[in-house]
Amino acid sequence: KIGAMDRIGFTAGSSSHTIGSSEALALESFGAILFIAAWSVWLARGHLRQVWHQVRTGAGDRREVLLYRLALLGLVLSALYVIGWATTLGTGLPLAAGSFLLMATTFFVTTKLIAATGFPYMMPAWSNAKGGSFITNLIGTDLLSSRQVVAFKIFTSSAFFGNIRLPAWPAIPHALRIFSLRDQPWLVTSAILVAFIVGSLVAVWASLEMAYDKGGAIFLMGAVGVFNETTHLIRNPTSTDLVLWLLWLWGFLEAWILAFCRSRIYWFPLHPVGLAFQYTSGTSIYWFSLFLVWLVKLTLLRYGGVKAYRQGKPFFYGLGVGYVVGVLLSGIVDAIWFPVHGHTVHDW
Repeated sequence: KIGAMDRIGFTAGSSSHTIGSSEALALESFGAILFIAAWSVWLARGHLRQVWHQVRTGAGDRREVLLYRLALLGLVLSALYVIGWATTLGTGLPLAAGSFLLMATTFFVTTKLIAATGFPYMMPAWSNAKGGSFITNLIGTDLLSSRQVVAFKIFTSSAFFGNIRLPAWPAIPHALRIFSLRDQPWLVTSAILVAFIVGSLVAVWASLEMAYDKGGAIFLMGAVGVFNETTHLIRNPTSTDLVLWLLWLWGFLEAWILAFCRSRIYWFPLHPVGLAFQYTSGTSIYWFSLFLVWLVKLTLLRYGGVKAYRQGKPFFYGLGVGYVVGVLLSGIVDAIWFPVHGHTVHDW
């Protein structure tokens, strides 16, 4: 797609607001992301209805009801806190609530698909990670004040909740697969909270040490980019455009067609996840690794059946664990004998 579009020459939108091929693919992907979110909620509607009934009436197992109520309370309080913080930045309540909803939707889809595929480097396009492209390209910024634009760009930048890799979210479903929230609720909750606090303190300490050692300018790369984008958006406000809405809707419909075919045709191989995360850094870097995994799995099932597939699981688990242990041992060796000039073992 990107090769053909760049070769032919592609732009979309009005004369005052045009986007290129990469932005067009990101907008198409975001349509697919929102479809997957709606599709996932629709498929789980029975369970969600049951959970809401238990939360509202208290019917069912008392322990389960308590967990559901605590989860809902935490979700609501966290949402109100984040939206309130964005509002204090100057976004205004509608923009803060809309941006938060788009952000949470993208995180939800990313986490769900990481848990389903086991591929931890699944990342949305940066313009989609926090719903920024939906606001700037589809809603428009011509009715926003300069203060609102600045606050919006800060809220959707890496200054809030990390960068494109969304590091905290993929860890949560993996932690819940290792430990049982039902059997060990306090242990799981405590472990996640302790990990969050320790990780935050280490990140702050490492950032301060790096700034004093290398200079504060090391952090300016991302800040300058956000400043330039904000300035450009203030000087060149965008407005809603029918062509861009159709492009986003096309991605939504494409994902619906793929999901429909997968549910009706048993051999249909394409999943909407490919459309939602097309032309992103994770898939661009690891496409060949994914191809090898697919090829090995296909070969095992084709010539050995389910029995060979199950027997091969420990070996492939061992590959992953062995790799992590190797990286850990290398880090320990570097910390003891090569503290200044370490060795790059794990990379993209």
